Amino acid sequence: MENGWSLQDALMIKPVHKVFKDHFGRKFETATDMCRYHGVSYSLYLNRLKSGKSLEEALNPHNKEKYIDHLGNVFNTQKEMCAFHGVSENTYYQRLRAGKTIEEALCKAAIYYKKDSDGKIFCRTKKEKQTLKREWFDHLGNKFSTLDEMCAFHGVERHAFTRDIKKCVSLKEALTPKVSVKVRCTDHLGNEFESITEMCKHHGITLSQYESRKRSDWPLERILSKGDYARRKTCTDHLGNVFESEIKMCQHWGVSDKTYRHRIIYDGWSLEKALTTKDIYTCTDHLGNVYKSKVEMAEHWGQKKGVIKDRLKLGWGIREALIIPNNTSKVYSTSGKKVLFEIDGISYYAFKCPCCNNEYAFTKEEIRSHYANHFEKGDMNEH
Repeated sequence: MENGWSLQDALMIKPVHKVFKDHFGRKFETATDMCRYHGVSYSLYLNRLKSGKSLEEALNPHNKEKYIDHLGNVFNTQKEMCAFHGVSENTYYQRLRAGKTIEEALCKAAIYYKKDSDGKIFCRTKKEKQTLKREWFDHLGNKFSTLDEMCAFHGVERHAFTRDIKKCVSLKEALTPKVSVKVRCTDHLGNEFESITEMCKHHGITLSQYESRKRSDWPLERILSKGDYARRKTCTDHLGNVFESEIKMCQHWGVSDKTYRHRIIYDGWSLEKALTTKDIYTCTDHLGNVYKSKVEMAEHWGQKKGVIKDRLKLGWGIREALIIPNNTSKVYSTSGKKVLFEIDGISYYAFKCPCCNNEYAFTKEEIRSHYANHFEKGDMNEH
C-alpha cells in the first residue's frame, strides 16, 4: 500500500522470493545459505561488500585480512601482531581509540616471536620464553634489562611511568620527569612552610581536617587550631555581641533556634530581623482562642497533634477536628450508607442520627458537622 499498490493487488499478487546468485551462477534461497556454502560468515560477507570488494572477493574464504605494523611486518591476525609486540589486544584497541598511532599502540618490545631468514614469523617455544630475558627500550633506543633500570636512568618513578602508560601517554612523555612547582604557604602567625602538609603537621592537625574546615569557610587561625577552640563555634549577633553557641544567642533574643534557622535558610531574612522578630507561628481554634503551638491547642481539646493534622489534611474543618473524639470513626463513617443522589460530583447519603432520630440527606462534611454538634452538647455520651 505504501508503494502505491491497490488493496486488490496487495492481496492477490503472490510475493516473489528473491534468489541469490554467487559469482559461479549458483542459486540460493537466502544470502546466509550462500555464505554458508562458501565457508564465509554473513557479517564478513556484508563488511567486504561495504568496503567495495567484488562478489568473488567477498565470498572467498581464503581472502583473509592482513595486518601490517609500523615496521612493515605482515600478520595474519591482529592477535598475532599484538602478541609479537607484547601488547594485549584490549590495550592496543584502547590506544587506537585514544588517538594514538600504531607505533605508540605497539610500544612494547617483541620478545615472544621471531623471524627466520625468509622473513616468516614463528612463535618462540615455551622453553625459549622461559629462558628469554625481557629487554626494555626507551624512545631514544637505549636498551635496559629491567623496567626499574630504565625509569631510574630517566629519573622517573616506576609507578608514575606505569600510570602514564595506562593512560595511553606516549613513551617519551612517560619517561620525561615532571617538574613539580612547590607552592609555599604562610600561616596566621606569618610562618612560611614548603607545603600545606608541612604546615598542618607543624600545627598538629591532619590534612583532611584542614580541607574540611576550609570548606566550612573558617578563618585560618581557627583552621590551624586544635582542641576546644577548634570545636567551639561562636556566634555574633547584629549588635556585635558574641555568644558561645547559636542556641544561647537565640535564647538571649527570645527566639527558638529552629525558627531562627528557618528564617535565615529558607525565608532569607537578615540576621537582625530573624533575631528581633518574635515568634508569630500561633494557632487559633474555631472559638478564636490563640495558642502558642498546635500541641498546646490539641492538649486543650483533649486530642493528639497527629490526629488533628491528619484530619485537616483530609479536608476536615477545624471545629470538627477538635471536637469529635478519636477512635469514633464508626459513628461518622459513610461506608455502608446509601447514596441518594449526586449534585456537581458531591454525594448525598441517607443518614439517620441515633441521637435525634431524624433522617437526613447529608454530605460527608454535613454528617461530621452534625455529630460535632451532639459531641459539643454531650448528647453522644448517652449513646
